[in-house]
Amino acid sequence: MKDAETFKAIFLFTLTPVQGFIASTRKTQDLYNASLILSYLCEVGMKALKSLCAQDRDEAGALAFVRILFPSEKVASKPNRFMAEVEGSEETLRRAGRFVEERVRAEWLAIGTEAADKLELLSREHAKQRELFKEQLQRYFQIHWLFFPYSGQAETFEDEYRRAEQHFAALKNLRAFAPIRPPEAGRKCAMTGEENVLFYRPSQKDAVPYLVRQTEPTPVAVHHVNLHYLAEGEALGGVGMVKRVAGEYLRKKIPDYEEGFPSTAHVALYPLKEELDSALREEGLSEKDLEPQYLFALNEGRPLSTSDVKSPIAADKDSPKSPA
Repeated sequence: MKDAETFKAIFLFTLTPVQGFIASTRKTQDLYNASLILSYLCEVGMKALKSLCAQDRDEAGALAFVRILFPSEKVASKPNRFMAEVEGSEETLRRAGRFVEERVRAEWLAIGTEAADKLELLSREHAKQRELFKEQLQRYFQIHWLFFPYSGQAETFEDEYRRAEQHFAALKNLRAFAPIRPPEAGRKCAMTGEENVLFYRPSQKDAVPYLVRQTEPTPVAVHHVNLHYLAEGEALGGVGMVKRVAGEYLRKKIPDYEEGFPSTAHVALYPLKEELDSALREEGLSEKDLEPQYLFALNEGRPLSTSDVKSPIAADKDSPKSPA
């Protein structure tokens, strides 16, 4: 087929892994962010493809026609894949596929780097850690795309779509991978269990955990961020940390981003919370100052720990008494 000739094609695009990315979480906020990241990146890919459609067919590198078939652009929560009907030359379609992939990868990296910079997780002296952080993000997602010739006839679409999906499944089964590297020695991310730890919060009993000392480059000790982002003794890699702090970036891109997504402890304690509201007032604390685990401490009469309280000031208060 000559490059100068234009033809219609079905474009299939997918971003993986899905189950592993969403399932490997520790908090409901991680779960929410992971699902939202996949939906947002799919939308980024759709917009990137549509941006290549030029009103003037003579414009170099432009697609003559683009129509998103699935999912609906009006749907807020999108899956990890989309399908479109396009028209262009063979070379133009190749460039379009590469362009969409590059835009999605660049946005995924931007989510991580901008959120990390906003929270000041990596300073100038952490050059090696920043390099590994970007490397962990860049090698995480696998992106597959395919253009399959399409007649443009409604009566033949079902059969052509089925054949396109068969070719797409075969393409994904190829499992392209980077050259095998020496294994990374050191502590692994507490969330994903795959990447080496890059960030940790020292605990009172173990300021520098042994496994952290054996990890290269040395993970960054994080003291200044809210305990909601990193608990005492918790250690996360690049991908895990992005899922934890992605809201710092996504809230400016998604108008209805949900702040303070309720944790499993919070949901489980809804009935108990009503009974303990008076005890909270006696302590001079409001719910926004606390992690949900604090309600367990109140109910059981345990001493208040720093992992229960978001505000450093609140941690200095007297230990709570068990409510009558």
